[in-house]
Amino acid sequence: MKTLITAVLLCLSTVANAEVVSYITAKELIDMLKSPKIVDKANATGYALGVFDATYGQAHCTNKIHPTNMLEALLKSEETFTQDKLKEINASDFVLAVIIVNGKACNLI
Repeated sequence: MKTLITAVLLCLSTVANAEVVSYITAKELIDMLKSPKIVDKANATGYALGVFDATYGQAHCTNKIHPTNMLEALLKSEETFTQDKLKEINASDFVLAVIIVNGKACNLI
């Protein structure tokens, strides 16, 4: 699973524009999901679902999933990376990689 997520992240990184600024890292997103503050969890949930909605039909064709399942998949995927690696990965790339690994990629051909 770690190899597949890493491969997806590498593919996403080659498509990224060099001028794009990452607002939060995967580590920051995970920390928000684990936070005792409801507002942090809500923001992280909204972010992850926003990435899901924004990339549907282009990067993946996964059926709508329950937000709880999305968050569980993100937290489970966190275990495959070191904390230092999570600090290097964009949160949106991390979310998209988890969606693709656990969902369905679109036929782009």
